[in-house]
Amino acid sequence: MVVFCLVLTIIVCSIIISLDMDNELLKTKEVAKYLGVSKEQVLRMIKRKKRPLPAAKISTLGWRIRPSDLERWVESQIISNQNNPNES
Repeated sequence: MVVFCLVLTIIVCSIIISLDMDNELLKTKEVAKYLGVSKEQVLRMIKRKKRPLPAAKISTLGWRIRPSDLERWVESQIISNQNNPNES
């Protein structure tokens, strides 16, 4: 019984940790560093009409991006560029 409770506790803790990591919001500066571009370029990516970078403007804190949204967006850019090499 003790072993079962310990295993269950470990599983629940790992789920909570993984949920917390996905809920952590990235600043535009962090996204810029990850993508290897300027903060201004990230802002342009957020505001562009075609395939914008998903982001939320949070009051006075500025723009924030979920890591999972960033990963999906990058993947969609790679797929889109492979299908349309002349389009950016």
